Amino acid sequence: MKKTVFLMVLAIFFCGNLLFAQEEDLTIGNVTIPRDFIHAGQDYSRGVYHVVLSYQDGVPVFLVHDKNKELLFTEMAAIKPNKNIKVRNYRIRREMLKNNEFFRIMVIKPEKLVNAFFLIKK
Repeated sequence: MKKTVFLMVLAIFFCGNLLFAQEEDLTIGNVTIPRDFIHAGQDYSRGVYHVVLSYQDGVPVFLVHDKNKELLFTEMAAIKPNKNIKVRNYRIRREMLKNNEFFRIMVIKPEKLVNAFFLIKK
């Protein structure tokens, strides 16, 4: 009886921690954006930017900093469920998309894909 109660309390404790756990900030690091891009009507030059995946009110956002790590802007993340459950931790992919219209930063997590898109200036 004591063993059963102990296991139930232990299970409730771990489930509660999983439900209320805040996702931590993930430092993506220095990202080289190969072409000039536009964000919120403002032009940014190509180059190296420091990017962090953060959470504001439970919503993922990408914080984009300059070389001196001063915040330039926040980019809202686009989330897609991950059907590939082989990923255990996370991976990061940086790539130009078809026709060089967008630059994408993708964080691949076991349960979801978190994307940031940057519109390339023509």
